Amino acid sequence: MKEYNFFAHFSKDGLDIGARMEKSGYNWMVAGENLGEGQKSFEEVLGDWLKSYSHCTMLMNPRVDEMAVAKVDKYWVQHFGKKMTVKR
Repeated sequence: MKEYNFFAHFSKDGLDIGARMEKSGYNWMVAGENLGEGQKSFEEVLGDWLKSYSHCTMLMNPRVDEMAVAKVDKYWVQHFGKKMTVKR
C-alpha cells in the first residue's frame, strides 16, 4: 500500500487476503484482515478496530489462532489465520 499509495483489502493485482496468503505459502482454513490508516499508535488503531463491528468481529473470531500486525508509514495491517489441518 505504501509503495503505490493506496488503501484497500485487494492488492493492486486484484488479490484478496486469502489469495495473498496462499501465494506466500500459508495453507489457510480461516483468513482475515484488518487495515488502518493514519493512526499514530497501536492503541489508537486497536481502539478504532474495536469500535468497528466488522473489525471487532475479526479480532474476536474464535476460529482464528494466528495473528500478525505491522505498521509501515501511515498504514496498519493485521492478518488473521488458521492453518488448514492435514489429515494423515
